[in-house]
Amino acid sequence: MANPRIIIGLDFGTTYSGYLLVAGRRKSSVAHKRNAKDYSPSSTGTTPKVPSTMMIKCGGRVLWGYQTNYLVGDNIRGMKLLLDEPQNPEYVASLIDAGILKKSRIPAVTLTGMYLTELVDHTKKIFQRRFGPAAEEMEMQYVLTVPAIWSDKAKDATLQAALKAKIPQKDITLVSEPEAAALYCLNAIQPNSIENNDVVVVCDAGGGTVDLISYCVTTVSPLCLEGVAEGTGDICGSVMLDAGFKDFLSVLVDDKHLSGKSCELALTYWQDHIKPNFASDPDFEEETHFVPLPGLKDNRKIGLQDGFLQLDGAQIKNIFDPVVDRVKVQIIHQVNSARAKKKPVKGDVINEGEPIRIKFYQTRAINAKAIFTSKLKICLRSEAPERRDNGVYQLCSLTSDLTRVSTHLFARHTNSKGQAYYKVDYVLTMTPQSASIKFELEFNGRSYGEVQATYFE
Repeated sequence: MANPRIIIGLDFGTTYSGYLLVAGRRKSSVAHKRNAKDYSPSSTGTTPKVPSTMMIKCGGRVLWGYQTNYLVGDNIRGMKLLLDEPQNPEYVASLIDAGILKKSRIPAVTLTGMYLTELVDHTKKIFQRRFGPAAEEMEMQYVLTVPAIWSDKAKDATLQAALKAKIPQKDITLVSEPEAAALYCLNAIQPNSIENNDVVVVCDAGGGTVDLISYCVTTVSPLCLEGVAEGTGDICGSVMLDAGFKDFLSVLVDDKHLSGKSCELALTYWQDHIKPNFASDPDFEEETHFVPLPGLKDNRKIGLQDGFLQLDGAQIKNIFDPVVDRVKVQIIHQVNSARAKKKPVKGDVINEGEPIRIKFYQTRAINAKAIFTSKLKICLRSEAPERRDNGVYQLCSLTSDLTRVSTHLFARHTNSKGQAYYKVDYVLTMTPQSASIKFELEFNGRSYGEVQATYFE
């Protein structure tokens, strides 16, 4: 009888890394213990991932993950991108110049092997703690994800790094990151959103690379995928946002006045508080953040006072926009590739900021207020049905207020009973935004402001 098998998924990322344990049919996402390797012994919390950072101390002692979080010095970060440096020298060089990526005299493969050694050792400790003596009898298989856009050389370098972490070659399987993301996402959103023959684009926007791939769902159960468009991508992950923030600081504050410690503290605040919470809705631009920049003289012209730099939403958006635009280019390329093969993507692409106008009309008694409610219905299928069926459901109701419009502009009619009424033609404009939809009311070609939407549960 074969020994029971445990599968360990290793997600080695540019900025963060993590792992997943799967035993038989049971799946368990195990959080890193802060008091094990990633945090100081006094900390007792957990976190699903750790920073992909490392520091080599005197005597060869390795600190990794959160152990390096507040240390200033030869903190090695972004080593994953160095594995494919020959393919992207300009991006790697710009990240190094910005201080986001730090090289070492030690080859990238060796550094990655050292980091993976720490990650694998920590994973084994958790594994043994969870399964006890039975762990010794289990066969261990490792799955390591790699960017789809990487060269064969870079993928092999990742494999070599895993071997340096003492993982037997026969026990390692490399999987492309968007393929792994597709399998997870398409399983997670079932059973209501995906149907046979749907075509989907999976965009895996990570710390360093953004990888995309298109699949046709040949069958939902069991889930079977067929590739539609070749995997594509770019180095436009979140590290490019960090580089943009560093460039913003260097322009705003003279480089010679910006010490390493001040810059490191500002970058940490950006990474922990501003970047993950950014939303490009109008309200966000009204918010103000205070980025710590200790040791710098006050400069009210740039919003620097008492060691804090005032940063508003518009400035943050200017950092995000160039990176987001590069991601959108990749998505549109995937959609166009699928179209070229007569495989339209489910839902297709609605360009952000491009309004969609829908005509409505309502009838009202002469003395009734011109306040109308319109219900919007949606269907998730690639082709809309001719009539309402069980695949159509209500998305939201929109309340339109035309009480400010003079009634003589409404079309007056009389019904068969001799009763007068108004027929009011109007247009609702729907404008897709980054994370929301803006509805506006138009009458006779004139805008009457934003419409309040009430979404159904």
